Amino acid sequence: MTRELTVLVAVVSLFGLTFHGKALADGQGTFDFEQFAKLDPDTRYAIVDAALRRRDADLSNFEYEDEEDVQTFPKQGQGRSLEHVHLTLRRLDERLWLEKTWTLEPKVPAREDTFWGSWDGSEWRETGLQGTRWYGTVMDHRPMYITGDSFNHMLGLYRPADKVATSVVDWLESAHKRLADSKSHRETLDISVTERAGAKTVRVSLSSRFLAEWYVFDPDKQFMIVAYERRYDLGPSFNHYSNVVVSADRFGGIFVPTKVAQEASTSAGGGGRSTQEFVLKEFRPGAVQAKDLEFKFRPGTEVIDEVRNKAYRVRQDGGEEPIAFFDVNTGRLVKPPAGSSSQADKPAASQPSSPN
Repeated sequence: MTRELTVLVAVVSLFGLTFHGKALADGQGTFDFEQFAKLDPDTRYAIVDAALRRRDADLSNFEYEDEEDVQTFPKQGQGRSLEHVHLTLRRLDERLWLEKTWTLEPKVPAREDTFWGSWDGSEWRETGLQGTRWYGTVMDHRPMYITGDSFNHMLGLYRPADKVATSVVDWLESAHKRLADSKSHRETLDISVTERAGAKTVRVSLSSRFLAEWYVFDPDKQFMIVAYERRYDLGPSFNHYSNVVVSADRFGGIFVPTKVAQEASTSAGGGGRSTQEFVLKEFRPGAVQAKDLEFKFRPGTEVIDEVRNKAYRVRQDGGEEPIAFFDVNTGRLVKPPAGSSSQADKPAASQPSSPN
C-alpha cells in the first residue's frame, strides 16, 4: 500500500467520510483519538498537516476586529504600564490589510498612535504618523511586530517571536522536513494525544536542548488551536510565552477563538512579566473583496523602500521626489541627484484618516 493510500485510509477511519464535509464543519463529526494514537509518526503528521491546510483554506477570506488590553509588570520597584489596542485585519488568500491603533498609559495626555499595513504576497507596505511627519516603509517580508496579535497566532496566520512571519502550516512542514533530512538528534518532533480541560486534544511539540514549543489542537473544532506555549531555559536565563483560548464560537461554520489570554515572562533586564487579553469584536468570513485591500501612500509621505533601495517623498500628483536615506548595506548616506528636489511639493496640510 502506498504512503498516500495509507494516509487516506487513516483519514477516513479517523474522521469518517464527513472529514471535509458539512457534519464536521457543523461540529457534529468525531475524531477517533485512540486509533490516531496507534498510527506511525509519519501518518500522524500527514493527517495533522492535511487538517491544518484545510482549515487554512477555510480561513482564506475574512475580516475581524479585536480589542487588546496589555499589562506590563517590570522588575520589582518599577511601575506598571498599560496599553489598549484596537486591530482590524482583512485576509484574502495570501493578501493582508490591517489597521492598528493603540493607546499608552500612564500618559498625560494618553498617547494614541495608528498605523496601516498591507501584504500583497511578496511585499509589505506600511504607513503611519510620527509627530507631524507621515512615514512609509516597503519591505520584502512581513515584520515580526505585526505577529504580536494572539488572534493571528491562534488562527495559524503567524507564529510568535518569528523574525519573518510564518504560518503554523509552514512551521510544521519545515520542522518535519528538517528532521527527515537531518541525521542530527538535536531536535525532536512529537505528535500525540493529550488531555486539556477535561477534553482530548492533539499536541504537536518541537523541542531542542534549550527550547521547547508546542501547539494544542482540537480536532472536533476543525483543528482550531486552543493553546500554544514556548519555553527557552538556559541556566538562570529564561523566556516563557503562552497563549490559551478562553472561549470560541462558530462564524459561518468556522470555529474561531473569541477570547485569548496571553502571558509572557523573561529574565532579561532584571526580569519582567506581561499579560494580555484579546477579545474578538467582529468576525466576518467571506466578506473581503480585492478593493478592501487597496493601499497607497498619501501625498507628503516619506517612504523608505528597502526592496528597491531608495527613498522618496510622495508628491501631490502621486509621483516620487527622491530624498536622502541611509543605506544599511553600505553604511553610507545616499543623497538624491542634484536638482531633483527643485520641484518638491510640500506635504499636504491635512491628511485623510486612512491610506486607502
